Amino acid sequence: MPKFVQPAMSEWQFTCPFCGTLVSQNWLKLYLQTYKDEGPEEIEQARRCKCGACGHISWWIDGELVHPRRSAAPPAQEGMPADVLALYDEAASIADLSPRSASALLRTALEVLTTNHLGQQNVSLNDAIGNLVKDGRLDESLQQAMDYLRLTGNGAVHPREVQLDDQSPSVEALFELLNLVVERLVYRPQRIAHLYAQLPESKRQAVDQRDSK
Repeated sequence: MPKFVQPAMSEWQFTCPFCGTLVSQNWLKLYLQTYKDEGPEEIEQARRCKCGACGHISWWIDGELVHPRRSAAPPAQEGMPADVLALYDEAASIADLSPRSASALLRTALEVLTTNHLGQQNVSLNDAIGNLVKDGRLDESLQQAMDYLRLTGNGAVHPREVQLDDQSPSVEALFELLNLVVERLVYRPQRIAHLYAQLPESKRQAVDQRDSK
């Protein structure tokens, strides 16, 4: 997936909060028009920024993005299933207002992914991850990513389990981890299968004969 760079005041390049393109940004200071002889007065720490790709304007005050509302979420991984993507987008829309709520939604998104797309129906998310480990579908890093997302999402609903402060950067990591899980378990296998299907049938049959011996 394309590199994501979080928007930041006065940075010359970041991922546009409107179009999602990593592109150069054009900054202008803001001034207040007055009728004093000395002319317009600069509004301290107020800036406007124009995206070099889509041309939309973002507004910044005291180093903070005030329009559009900032999201902690990077773009969703290509190939994310529609039911998972709906939860991802909902979490992204509220991440800056309520990291706890976003974390709980991302945990639910992981559960939907394992239930609807990884063959883990009628089991808890904890057991689903354990089953995928036993089946050899998860290496240690991927298992840890899924358990981190599960446990942090649980903590958002049950604060005694894992403390997630509303100012915590953990929610940003959860978006990244869900994207990683989708990339490794959904997008990459689908991409490989698509490319393999384009081989001549005779070559695929020869591979099948080799592997059946």
